[in-house]
Amino acid sequence: MAHNFSKTKATSQKATVADDRIPCTARKLRPKFVLAHSPQGWEWSEHTGRYLPRLKMIALKPGANGIRKGAGGHLGAMASLMGKGWTVLPDDIEVLETDDETGEITSDTGYMVSYKTTSGTTYLETWARPVVIGNTTDFDSQYDSEGFDAWRVLLVDKGHVRPPNPAILAQLCGRQEVRASRRIPEAHDGAPHIQKYVEHEQSKLADMQAAAEKSGTKTRRKVSRKSARKATNG
Repeated sequence: MAHNFSKTKATSQKATVADDRIPCTARKLRPKFVLAHSPQGWEWSEHTGRYLPRLKMIALKPGANGIRKGAGGHLGAMASLMGKGWTVLPDDIEVLETDDETGEITSDTGYMVSYKTTSGTTYLETWARPVVIGNTTDFDSQYDSEGFDAWRVLLVDKGHVRPPNPAILAQLCGRQEVRASRRIPEAHDGAPHIQKYVEHEQSKLADMQAAAEKSGTKTRRKVSRKSARKATNG
């Protein structure tokens, strides 16, 4: 039988809980957290065709990550991160969720939500989709990755996260160039699965370079989709 659990917005100042109790052992409870971004943390998203910020989840648990006990015990650690150039995202940044079929907005929440479990309250990203399996709960396998990526796009477009430094994009393109070229000699031997792999990686490189060029980044060797196909044909 499918379970539908309600979730409510949670903030670092005030805890809120959902109505349903879902099975969870005490050791698996997750504390409140914030999401933060390092200026070096970027990745290519094939789904969106964009460079997206990689976000780190920082647990607001005393004794971890420089968090102290008491109200506001996380403020010093957050200030230290920001002093190193990190962006600490406020937990009240709007997240709009839509119905998969109608496209209508179904909820307006922040990125952290809480669920009431049999062992207490646990805190998850709003894109988590808990699934009860017997007397346990799977919190991770049904994660809404597409929704998360769409939100990361908005973080950049709305100025919550600054655009990537061109040097970072050049590094990412350089790594992908190595990955895309590594198995070209094998592709020339005619193995279909390797040819498909190489063509995909070369096309991915072309897309990454094109996106980087739009932001003013110079790449070492620009690859077109046509040349990506030629790479597998010898």
